[in-house]
Amino acid sequence: MKIFKTEEGRRAVLESYDRLIASWGVQAEERDLDTSYGTTHAILAGDVSRPPLLLFHGVGDNSALMWVYNAKGLSRYYRLIAIDTMGGAGKSRPDERYGKGFDLSRWLGDVLAALEIRKTHAAGVSYGCYHVQLLLASFPEKIERIVGLAGSVAADDHHASRLRQMVNMMKLFMPEGLFPTRKNAMRIAKKMTGRNADALLGNEELANHFWLLMKHYNMQAQMVHKRRTLEQDEITAMRDKALFLVGDADLLVSASSFQQAMETHTMRYKIFPGAGHALNAEMPDEVNAEIVKFCR
Repeated sequence: MKIFKTEEGRRAVLESYDRLIASWGVQAEERDLDTSYGTTHAILAGDVSRPPLLLFHGVGDNSALMWVYNAKGLSRYYRLIAIDTMGGAGKSRPDERYGKGFDLSRWLGDVLAALEIRKTHAAGVSYGCYHVQLLLASFPEKIERIVGLAGSVAADDHHASRLRQMVNMMKLFMPEGLFPTRKNAMRIAKKMTGRNADALLGNEELANHFWLLMKHYNMQAQMVHKRRTLEQDEITAMRDKALFLVGDADLLVSASSFQQAMETHTMRYKIFPGAGHALNAEMPDEVNAEIVKFCR
């Protein structure tokens, strides 16, 4: 399955990817992990003696972009392990098995095994928020605490709103997504953010990378991912181990619906005024503080 539309586009994205890692402000190494569906790419940063923190990005992006504002601060407390999702716009390389029945839970288990992780915290943004919930549900003995950003609890009542989520996604990406010019990419970036739009628009390297993804990434590459709702006992077991963070200007996650879900399922949460879907980029210091406080 092609992750990028052209080889030229792939090279442009990955060259920008490398420049973003160099801008993290913390020494990082990269590693390829053998999994059941191909090679999974990981960026590791921070002192190896510190406790691990697994990081998962959202759909249509990658680890280098997602954690550019968070890596330096979080690495003061954790050994960061940022994972490029299979089929995402990073350096992971799915093989033929990926398109023949990708099992997200099995892949997560492969990642834990390849990294020889016995205990870890995890944080994820947007689709990554679902990753960390499934990770905890599937491997509760290995996951200490999780933080989900720009997403909500993966429960039946939450997934019942998928039609509304699809409508919101259309509002975010259309009509600009049909014409992947740099100008249109910046319009989408503006809609993804709240008051601090400069977090994306004011950083030339980030803005350029965002445009390159919009122009060159094949969005069909993650269509083989299948989500499931968590069982009630899994949600109950998650309550003391999970924290959810969202911005009240998030076009994809309604703050009112989010708060209702959190209250219904007795989850810990925080809503950030003026922040959009790019919450951890818009308010990195505040988000980092919440992650460190909760996981410590």
